[in-house]
Amino acid sequence: MPEYESNQVSDLFINMFPMTKWGKIDWDRIKNKIYLGKDKNKIVPALEDLIGKDFDRSVFIEWSEDYPAIKAELGAVIKHFDDVTCVAFDKFVFNLNEGYIIEIRHMNEITVGIVDAGIN
Repeated sequence: MPEYESNQVSDLFINMFPMTKWGKIDWDRIKNKIYLGKDKNKIVPALEDLIGKDFDRSVFIEWSEDYPAIKAELGAVIKHFDDVTCVAFDKFVFNLNEGYIIEIRHMNEITVGIVDAGIN
């Protein structure tokens, strides 16, 4: 994805999902969330519980470091989880259309959630 598109995605990410001043997702402001511990195999079932079985699995990945956002398929992110998570301490996998966010913290602790339109 070209740099300008990556910058647009990053801007949309910041505007759509509530963040703490420490650069983490502000889970206190997201009503529909599920903490998954470190089990990447719970991501899809958790999203199915929150959204429904036929959710859009195209995602963007945003890292806490200064790397460009990239587009991927959720299945590929889970399949190559170790490769995705080694890039930076904190990772954010999200879908702008469905409004879901997957935060993967530095110890691979995973929380998923969905935001309502206009949460920010």
